[in-house]
Amino acid sequence: MADDALLEEVREAATAALEAQAGGEETQPAADRVLAAARAALDGGHAIAAIAAAEADGTRAARERVGGQLLRLVERSAKKLRDATGEYEQTIVQAVRLGLPARDIAARAGVSHGTVAAVARRHEQPLATPPGRAAQEREQDATAAEPARETGAG
Repeated sequence: MADDALLEEVREAATAALEAQAGGEETQPAADRVLAAARAALDGGHAIAAIAAAEADGTRAARERVGGQLLRLVERSAKKLRDATGEYEQTIVQAVRLGLPARDIAARAGVSHGTVAAVARRHEQPLATPPGRAAQEREQDATAAEPARETGAG
């Protein structure tokens, strides 16, 4: 009968390997440990299927333990991102309300002026139009609204 301690070592090595991977640590030493444990179990008379099952058990146990921790971290990070995004957008809206040019806001935020415009629209803030520019735009709009005259050779 094969020694069950060898299969337990495979389980523990597989657990450690997944934990190292999840922790962003160097994975090669842990992978080498899994391989050495599997070889020892195979040399100890265990079937490959039993070794694979022990490795899967170790991986599953680590995934359950570490996975819960990572999901909580994802949740906290998502909340921080939502909070930061809200603060970022609110600051852009305040700058737009103050009448600062969208291009200046965009340059400081490191985004396009279209992004500033989208944030302002999302929060229903009209973009500031530089003085003198509004008169030009009104004039262009009025010209565009006039019907085109036909010039005939009658």
